[in-house]
Amino acid sequence: MYSVRILAQRSPALVDMNTATATQWLTSCEAASYLKIQTRTLLAWARQGKVKGYVLSGTSRHVWRFRADELDAMLTAPAVLDSGRVN
Repeated sequence: MYSVRILAQRSPALVDMNTATATQWLTSCEAASYLKIQTRTLLAWARQGKVKGYVLSGTSRHVWRFRADELDAMLTAPAVLDSGRVN
């Protein structure tokens, strides 16, 4: 476990302890830049549940982190779901 933590500190990608695979975690500023939107818009979307975000515990204020693969999935998801009806 110790070597995994060292790897996480030296690498821009944090290591998921459960799967031991590298996952790119982004700050709210980095994620907003990645999506080409303002930070306050991203944080509003996270609070509304439109974007999957993670609040770090143990801090006196809300500090958000976002996974790059989940942001990619959000971008590729269909905007309108198909109802299955044929006209």
